[in-house]
Amino acid sequence: MPAEKILDRFGPEPFDVVISTELLEHVVDWRLVVRNMKEVLKHGGCIYITSRSKGFGYHAYPYDFWRYEVEDIRRIFADFEIVVLKKDHEAPGVFLKARKPENYAPIDLSDIALYSIVLGRRTSDIPNITDMPFTRKLTLRLLSSKIVWLLPRILLGLLERCLC
Repeated sequence: MPAEKILDRFGPEPFDVVISTELLEHVVDWRLVVRNMKEVLKHGGCIYITSRSKGFGYHAYPYDFWRYEVEDIRRIFADFEIVVLKKDHEAPGVFLKARKPENYAPIDLSDIALYSIVLGRRTSDIPNITDMPFTRKLTLRLLSSKIVWLLPRILLGLLERCLC
């Protein structure tokens, strides 16, 4: 089931725990997904999230849109009690454990800008794939094609770093 549909499927507050590992960078409308994850969690329940940060290479399975920094997650979950929020020390990324408070009141996420893999810069808008610069689009297509295994490792590494 798409993450965008979890609130429609389960309704508000059926879960004590929500776990999202390596998902948020792959959804177009991250605000909708985060809002839904918050809404399906019971008051007092915990949410656990891992996601990738800027510097982590392009990894579309099938898509890759966003990068989250510790400060981004802090702002996104300002309406929760943050229990643990830290950088991943193995690869660029973040870990979050947060609790939905009894007096939960959703915050407005519309002004939060994230790093967009599509645009190669921070944006608060959801970019359209047609907004992608040509060289970026070409690099992404090459990296997600079936011939990627033919590329020398050093060239592959350079292309991936260009997208960070």
